[in-house]
Order: sequence, then C-alpha cells, then structure tokens
Amino acid sequence: MAQTQTPTGFVQELAGFLSSQPSRRELLASRPSKSVQKRARELLLKQNEGDIAYPELQELEEFAVAERLMRLIKARLRTKKAAS
Repeated sequence: MAQTQTPTGFVQELAGFLSSQPSRRELLASRPSKSVQKRARELLLKQNEGDIAYPELQELEEFAVAERLMRLIKARLRTKKAAS
C-alpha cells in the first residue's frame, strides 16, 4: 500500500495564504513564517552535516518546490507590471 505524505508546514501555510486570494502587493511581500524559516534552517543544517533522514530529505524537497513556486509567481507578477 502506498504511503500518503502529509504536506509540510510550509506547504500548508502556502496553501492557506494562496486560498485567501492575496493581492498582488501581498503576494510580492510574502515570506515564510519564522517557524517555517527555522524548520528549513534545521533541515539544511542536518543535510550539511550528513545527518538527515529520508523523510526529512523529502520535507526539505517540499520546501524547495514551494519556494520555487513562489519565486515563479513573484517573477511573473513583476514581469506583468513591467509590461503594463
């Protein structure tokens, strides 16, 4: 049976933020919460020390994917503004 992964705190936070239909300004100003930033730092430190478990590695990858998504959204918003 396939194991279902629960979304990380960042993915949950991001989903909540995006579902609130933020304004362009809010999207561009958005940053992960302090707790999400702290968790990401912890995971990066564990990875750098070579002491990261596979589930933590998956969590770190979710952070990276969510961060890339937000960077893409912000870049497109800036491009649209420049084209206006």
